[in-house]
Amino acid sequence: MKLLLDAGHGGRDPGAGTGLFNESEFTLAIVLELERLALERHPEWTVALTRKSDIYLSPDARRRMCMNLRPDLFISVHCNGAESGQAHGCEVVYREDDDKKLAEAIQKNLISDLSVRDRGIIHDLNDLKRRLAVLSTPGIPSVIVEPGFITNDKDREMLQRSTDVADAILKGIEEWS
Repeated sequence: MKLLLDAGHGGRDPGAGTGLFNESEFTLAIVLELERLALERHPEWTVALTRKSDIYLSPDARRRMCMNLRPDLFISVHCNGAESGQAHGCEVVYREDDDKKLAEAIQKNLISDLSVRDRGIIHDLNDLKRRLAVLSTPGIPSVIVEPGFITNDKDREMLQRSTDVADAILKGIEEWS
C-alpha cells in the first residue's frame, strides 16, 4: 500500500490555536508518528508526506501532490478549533461514498482508543456545504481526520499524545484495508 500523509497547515498558516499551541505543530507531530508506526508495522508499505517540517503548502499544492503520486490512500490530519473551550471531540470528513467506510473505521478507533466524544463522520458537500480541495482527488480514497479540539484543554492534552493519536488512525486504516 502507498500512503500519502498530510499534516494540515504549516509555515505562515499555523491553523487553529490558542496562542501557545498551533494546529500545524500538532498535525506534524501526529503525521510523523503515523509514518513511523506504519513503516514499523508494515515495512512493505510506501509512505510519503506532504511536509516534514513547518512549511506552507496551499491546499491546491497538496491536492496536486496527491494527484501526481497517485497513492492508494490520502490522509490529512487537522485539529478543530472553536471560540468556546467547551467544544470537544473527534470527527472525520470524507467526500466520496467509497471513502465513508474509511472514515467510519478511523472514527471508531479514535473514539475507542482515545476516549473522545464522537462528533460523527462528515460529508464535506452535504454537511459542510463546501468542497475541500484536499479531498478532490478522484479515485484516491481520501479523508480529513480531526482527532480533537486544540481549544479544549482535555482534547489538547490528548492531541499532545501524538503516538496514541497516530496509532488510532493507523488501526482504522488497517481495518479498512
